[in-house]
Amino acid sequence: MDIQIIDKRKEIISLKAEFGGRYFAEPLAIKRAAEIWGATCNEHGVLLEGKEEMVVEIGRCNGVIKFAETSKGYWLIGLSGNTAIGGFGYAPSIWDQQGFASYDDARAFGIEKLIAYFEREAVTKNSCSSQSNKDNARKAAEHLKGERTPQLSLF
Repeated sequence: MDIQIIDKRKEIISLKAEFGGRYFAEPLAIKRAAEIWGATCNEHGVLLEGKEEMVVEIGRCNGVIKFAETSKGYWLIGLSGNTAIGGFGYAPSIWDQQGFASYDDARAFGIEKLIAYFEREAVTKNSCSSQSNKDNARKAAEHLKGERTPQLSLF
């Protein structure tokens, strides 16, 4: 599946350069970035409306994609990936440089990012990561690979 990405790098990078190192705290910069995406956000540039989907939960490994659709029909995402010993996460934001043309594109991109995360965790050299944690991360990545291609119905 080809993921259709909406690229706003030039606009967002230019806006950041115009407002300097604290661009994220400038109300006018936030307003203009929100206009680029057609988004409604809080004072930090985070989109609050949308939905979350838990795409994998195996043992203490889980992955969540947060979706926000803008008034221009773009989709921005946030991700959260966790294992028994750590994780990462971020919310959909007007400061994102890439968005997506559809929910399916946004979901597919999020799935790929989570696969990469869990694959790294499955082979980590971190001494705090047990074999069980690595096995669950590997299973999470495999589960997500199954999400790449929709299953055809027999009926």
